[in-house]
Amino acid sequence: MDLKSISWVGNIYQKFETMCLEMEEAMYQCSAPDL
Repeated sequence: MDLKSISWVGNIYQKFETMCLEMEEAMYQCSAPDL
C-alpha cells in the first residue's frame, strides 16, 4: 500500500469513528432520563 491509500483509509476510519461517537452520544441522551 502506498502513502496515499493509507491516508485515505485513515480518513474514512476517522469519519466512521466520529459518526459512531455522535450516534452513541445521541442514543445516550435519548435513553437517559433528564436529571
